[in-house]
Amino acid sequence: MSNASPTAERQTHDQFEPPAVDQTAFRPTWRKQDRLQKMFEAGAITVAELRAAEVFRATYETAFKGTLRARPWDAVYIDRYCRRPGSGMTQHQADALRRLQTIATALGGLFPLAAWVVVDELPWTEIARRLALGDCRTCKKWTVAALSALAAM
Repeated sequence: MSNASPTAERQTHDQFEPPAVDQTAFRPTWRKQDRLQKMFEAGAITVAELRAAEVFRATYETAFKGTLRARPWDAVYIDRYCRRPGSGMTQHQADALRRLQTIATALGGLFPLAAWVVVDELPWTEIARRLALGDCRTCKKWTVAALSALAAM
């Protein structure tokens, strides 16, 4: 088990939590503190929204693992031919894609925002640029709305 801390250069770009093995946590390695955890600790999102975002991330990663990850979301079609021989798609991936399709329908225009924040972890400035917004605070408010809608599903 390696317990090496992140390099000084790496620590200038991200925040890390040290290992913690005690009554409340079992984390024997250093962990990068992600944006969702920061939003939760700041009180911007609730525990339910944090958990919904983590499930969304796991579902997205399951759906797009392997060869499908290189395709954009709009190029993936869920139909009876997903499981054709040679496609390489497992039943687990097909189920995750169906779940993402349900989420995309429910969230509408907030779906890309949720994917950018939760899965791709893009900087707020990049998200504001993609949405043609001049203010990162608006992106954060929309992200909270997207995560709230995700938790309500």
